[in-house]
Amino acid sequence: MEIKGYKINPNVDLRLADLSGANLVGAELSGADLSGANLAGANLSSADLSGANLAGANLPKANLSGADFSVTRLDAAHLWRANLVGTKLTGAMLTGTNLNDAVLDGADLSMAYFDGASLWKARLLGAKAVGAKFSKVNLRGVNFNGADLTDSEFSHVDLSGATFYGANRENTKYYSVVTSENYGL
Repeated sequence: MEIKGYKINPNVDLRLADLSGANLVGAELSGADLSGANLAGANLSSADLSGANLAGANLPKANLSGADFSVTRLDAAHLWRANLVGTKLTGAMLTGTNLNDAVLDGADLSMAYFDGASLWKARLLGAKAVGAKFSKVNLRGVNFNGADLTDSEFSHVDLSGATFYGANRENTKYYSVVTSENYGL
């Protein structure tokens, strides 16, 4: 498959590619290098990006619903207002990633690593974040309602205004957490 002059296949080098607004539904991009690529407003729903490198990629308002980002590097990626409903982010690296106002309902974030990321006002309704690590993360106003946070860890995070109604927090650990209310932490 070719889009905007770029070959779309596994392990392809698409560094700094401009794929903004591209229709990449179901694309096979496992192991691809999309570091620094512009995917603003692109439709990557149900795409396979497992093991890909999207460090520094620009994905604001992208549709990533149902995509597979397992063990993917999303360091310093920009996912503001992205649709990540039902997305698989198992073991993903999200260091310094901007997920502000993103929708991650039903996403699988198990064993994902968030360090210095921002999820301000993100929605994680019913998300699965078993064993996820949140370190130095802005989680202000995040909706964790119904999420599975079993064995996850929150360290040096701001949870002011975050909600956890019906969330499973079994064995969840909290270190140096800032909250605006008492959430039983």
